[in-house]
Amino acid sequence: MSVGIVVPLPAYTLDPAFMAKKAEDLGFESIWYHEHPILPVDSASPFPATGGAIPWTYRHFSEPYMALAMAAAVTRTIKLATGITLVTERNPLILAKEIAVLDLHSHGRFLFGVGTGWNREETTVMGGDFDHRWTQAREAVMALKELWTKEEAEFHGRYYDFPPVYCYPKPAQKPHPPILLGGNAPNVLQRVARYADGWLPTRTTPGHVDAFLNAGAVRVSVWPTHCESEQAMGEQLERMADALVR
Repeated sequence: MSVGIVVPLPAYTLDPAFMAKKAEDLGFESIWYHEHPILPVDSASPFPATGGAIPWTYRHFSEPYMALAMAAAVTRTIKLATGITLVTERNPLILAKEIAVLDLHSHGRFLFGVGTGWNREETTVMGGDFDHRWTQAREAVMALKELWTKEEAEFHGRYYDFPPVYCYPKPAQKPHPPILLGGNAPNVLQRVARYADGWLPTRTTPGHVDAFLNAGAVRVSVWPTHCESEQAMGEQLERMADALVR
């Protein structure tokens, strides 16, 4: 059974190296970091899980690629994942290299969870096109694939346009790390079929693990509750491993 751990919010209060090493030692298959680089103070966007106010914890994300690099340095087998990367808020020319370097030096352990977010104000501040964010996301993914697989990569689209460039190193995984689309939109599986490698459902609790795996899921990631100390988090992960890792 492939079960991963999602680092809870606030995501930067515990050392990523500790979280990853403890999870690996307990037999968890993967560790997942989310991202929201900023949260606008004034936001009218409702929180998708409730339709209401945005929880205060959403001010407190870590930087996923920095955290996963720290995790990679102290582990050997656990997969390193973003759940998700907001690709419409990143430059693919920079993101391609960040992912390639992480995948190369972790010996092919990266899982690329992709999403577009739900906060209109954040997306706009970060330069994304909120109303057409999935169109922009598809273009970003296609540009990344070019950069990862071509010696001389170029791309000409609505949102991203660059002449032939060299972009090295290439990822360890060929042709590129698995691309997993997040979200629960009605047409998410159509998007997966067009340009990704799998689906990443959101907000899985420990009680849903068996249902997802029995339905054919390759892996499930679960959220522990936030703990103030490494000792408390370690004890919680041990209890979760006893219940979920088989």
